[in-house]
Parts: sequence; C-alpha cells; structure tokens
Amino acid sequence: MIAYENLGRFCFPLDRLTEAKDISNQALARKLDEEALHTNLYSLAFLQGDSAEMIKQAAWFEGKPDVENEILGQESCSEAYYGQLKKARELTQRTVASAERAQNKEVAAFWSADGALREALLGNFGAAREKVDEALKLAPGSRDASSEAGIALALTGDVSRAQATVDELNKKFPLNTVVQSIWLPAIHGQVALHRNTPSAAVELLKPAAPFELSSGLETLSNSCIYPAYIRGQAYLAEGQGVPAAAEFQKILDHGGLVLNCTTGALAHLGLARLCSATRHRQSQGGISRFPHALERLRPRHRRPQASNGGIREARAEQRVVQEGSSPSGAQMRGAISKSGGNSSLAEESRRYADV
Repeated sequence: MIAYENLGRFCFPLDRLTEAKDISNQALARKLDEEALHTNLYSLAFLQGDSAEMIKQAAWFEGKPDVENEILGQESCSEAYYGQLKKARELTQRTVASAERAQNKEVAAFWSADGALREALLGNFGAAREKVDEALKLAPGSRDASSEAGIALALTGDVSRAQATVDELNKKFPLNTVVQSIWLPAIHGQVALHRNTPSAAVELLKPAAPFELSSGLETLSNSCIYPAYIRGQAYLAEGQGVPAAAEFQKILDHGGLVLNCTTGALAHLGLARLCSATRHRQSQGGISRFPHALERLRPRHRRPQASNGGIREARAEQRVVQEGSSPSGAQMRGAISKSGGNSSLAEESRRYADV
C-alpha cells in the first residue's frame, strides 16, 4: 500500500500526472484503499482543475473521523489559493478540531501553524500570531508546526520569537536536512528582509537552493518552495526584476510541488505586478510566460470566484504590460518596499484575499 502511495506522490514533482493517477487507480483496483490515495487524487484533481473529482475524493473522508482532518486541511488550502480566506479560516478551524478529536495534537498543531503562515503571507499579522500561539500550545515540540510558525513570526516582524524558534529547532534537529537546509534558511532570510537587508537575505537563503525543490515527503506539509518566494521578495526589494521573476517562475513551474499552497497564488500576483512595474515586454526572457502564468490564476475550484479582486488587478496589470505602459524602476522599488524593508507583497495580498 505504502509503495503505491509513495510512487504516486513521487510523480507529482516530475509533472507525470497521468502516471500518478494510474498508480493510484491500480491500488484501488486491487482493493487497497487508504486515505493517502485519496489525498493524492484530490491534489491531482486540483492540479488538473477537475472540481468534480475534488468533490468525489473529499466525499470519501465523510464518516472517517480519524482521518478527515487530512482532506479538510487540503480544502482549506484550496479555498485560500483562490482568495476565499474566510472559508479557508473556517475549514482550518474544523481541521484543527478534527485532529484534536482524533487525539493527534501534532497534526492539529501543524494545521494551525499552516493557517498562521497563510495569514502572515497575506498580511494579516494579528491573526497569524494568534494561530502561532495556538499551534505552539498544542504541540510545543513539533518540528513541522514550529518550522511554519517560525516563518510566520518572521513575516509578522516578531523577530525575537522567530529567533527563539530557530534556536529551538537548531537544538532539537541539528542533523535534520529539511530543518537545517530549508526551514532555518527561510526563517533567517525573512528576518533579514524585515531588517531591510535584502542582500543579506539572498545570502542567507543560499543553503536552501540545492534542497528547496525536494518533495518534502518526510514532513506534514507540501513543499510550497518558501525559500524561492522569500528570495524573490529580496530581489524585488533590491529592484532586481529579472532574478525576482525567475524565483516566482520557479514556483509556477513546479506546480506538482507547490500544489495549492498560498505561495503558488502569490507567485502569480508577484509576477504580474513585476511585469506591470517594469518595462519588460512579453518577448523578454523569463517574464515572457507571464500571460500563461496569469491564465492559471483563473478560478477552477468548485466555487468560481469571478469577483476575486486580486485576479482583476493582475489582469489589469497584464493589459498594462501588453500596451507597453509601465511605471519607472524607481516607482517599482517604491511600490514594493514596505515598512521595515519587508517586501512580502503583504499589502497587495490583502486585496487578493476575500477577507
């Protein structure tokens, strides 16, 4: 059973989606039925924009209280991806409560920390801190919950608590590759951004580069490629549009890793705003795929969101690029440099999410 689950999951980052589906269906045909197969099929349906299949896979979890948190958490991520933050919050609360009822506090803590990180990415810092507190209270020693909480705290500007989280993770997991090579550089990089030292952030994120496209199968979370997202923000803060675009495009090019992570949605918006704020045209290198990337932001979840403000704004920016009109580089740097040097797109993200 585990072989089918892992083999199917390994196909995701390779963009071998048809093969992933075939592997899962082979297991089901042999009467091997377990929750991981259905979360795999749900994620596959998300990537393919198949809302009917998403509903079908979510329905399998009904009446299974020990594992329903797994699909509730995924549904929360999907809602947030398309800007339905209110619904995402409700689903996160249900996810945490479900995991607690199943007496799995570490999973409950993870989903709470995941909600905290999402709120922080979208600029809702008060809500993010509340979810961090909830997560760390549920499972103080959780590797995955503490890791996501650390990035969330860094995004909110709570540097002292972010550093305390780093110290704890470093002490407890000195030989863990995921912690040492992905999570800690991401936290350090975001702290540097908050301190308005983007060049230092880029440097601190270097250890993550060889590992950031790993599948993260040893963790509870998807990859989300947080180091690339933070690196993109650092380049933006320095006014370096081309390398920033490359980092956002890296996220878009690895949908099988990112899945329904908020970084995927924000990479679309980051690239859109970068294109409208620079004088790069569609024919120029790494930004040439902007229209295709923006097209992927079209809602395909089971709740169409034609009124999503972030999508409207991004499409308006696409028209600006196509018409050849854009602000100057100085205006771009002014737009992306937020208070304290934090260029996390938080303010713009508020408009993306239907809070």
